[in-house]
Amino acid sequence: MFDQASDYKALVCIFLFGGNDGNNWLVPTDDATYTNQYAPQRGALAVPNVGMTNGLLPLNANTSDGHTYGIHPRCPELAALFNSGKAAMLCNVGALLAPLTKAQYLNHSVALPPQLFSHSDQQTEWQTGIEDQQAKTGWGGRSADLLYSLNTSNNVSMNISLAGANTFQVGDTIQEYNVSTGGAVSLNVPTSGQGPAQLQALKDLINMNHTTCTRAPSPGR
Repeated sequence: MFDQASDYKALVCIFLFGGNDGNNWLVPTDDATYTNQYAPQRGALAVPNVGMTNGLLPLNANTSDGHTYGIHPRCPELAALFNSGKAAMLCNVGALLAPLTKAQYLNHSVALPPQLFSHSDQQTEWQTGIEDQQAKTGWGGRSADLLYSLNTSNNVSMNISLAGANTFQVGDTIQEYNVSTGGAVSLNVPTSGQGPAQLQALKDLINMNHTTCTRAPSPGR
């Protein structure tokens, strides 16, 4: 499908299962929008504007909408990445099948994802990238399936997870390799008693994929 790659690239995905208050994460900071729209709507939750104590961090956004923007003061690393041209913000994205208004939603005139207001279902739809059905694979796994021919000499899976099994990294061919933040999880096998025999049994089990097993026919066949 693809020629062999000559360089290395990695896609790092951080999934916030708890959600993110986007209205306080990326905020318009120009006085008219902040004072007349943002602050009244957010009330006591509003983050102070740029230049104030614990205020928003300014972003060097090159926009055509006439607004200036800031990011939450607890995100200085993201602000630095953005201002150095190493990060971007994607706004107004979601798991809808098509744009719709409140009236269209209420009269069911536009197709909607299943279980639209279910937090767990929306998490799954974000990871699968398919909003009109319950997909069995994630878009990270399907991407790895497509790119596998570029990385056929790998010793471990192309998809490595630091947070256990997940839908995002499940592919038809590629499965995620789960490790902890301290590296691969090792097995604690005793070196005495039955330990060596148990370790050898485990190695034999792992190597079973190199042998061919036949299934005995059922009685009467």
